[in-house]
Amino acid sequence: MAALAAIAELIVKVSEFIMRNPVLELDLNPVFCDGRFAVGGDARIILDSR
Repeated sequence: MAALAAIAELIVKVSEFIMRNPVLELDLNPVFCDGRFAVGGDARIILDSR
């Protein structure tokens, strides 16, 4: 159950980032979770420059 909470926290943090920035696309892959923390191993973010 702790792993699920860690992944949910990551989703919330990514959502907050998206709300504060003009994100067009976001790819977070892979996601690693050790049961306490979840982290993206690689991210590709495309921002709207307009």
